[in-house]
Amino acid sequence: MRPHFFPRVEVLSSSPWNPGDLDAANLYTVKGIAMSQLEIRLETVEGKVPVTVIHVTGDIDASSHQNLDAKAEEVINGGAKHVVLDLTANTYMSSAGFRSMHKIYTALKGKGEGAGVNLLNPNDEVKRLMKAMGFEAFFPTFSDLKEAVEAF
Repeated sequence: MRPHFFPRVEVLSSSPWNPGDLDAANLYTVKGIAMSQLEIRLETVEGKVPVTVIHVTGDIDASSHQNLDAKAEEVINGGAKHVVLDLTANTYMSSAGFRSMHKIYTALKGKGEGAGVNLLNPNDEVKRLMKAMGFEAFFPTFSDLKEAVEAF
């Protein structure tokens, strides 16, 4: 049996720290790449139907997408059928973020006719990747919250 290779991950810092400080700082560096906690804020907006807006601030990546998954699952299980994913303050999205988007889409698809997710203000890189992956056919994109809500 071959031994498994596990790459060594070094946590780097320019100042003295202890591992307990990571939660307090919500920022750490792995091999020079800063990874931050994703902030999520919920809002309900009344349009023709009630719409739940999930505002995200920060990066959606391997270290944070679980937060988005959990919050989206919470609102969908709570009865939300119409969701706007506000990416205005999203600074970076890895493949984990696109998986989260797909999970939201799939969960809402089973909620009946008219249910769905609209995107608000994805950045140019996210739009480019959505086009390359074929996501743009499934995620209507808007630059105005009012328009995104009224589209349901």
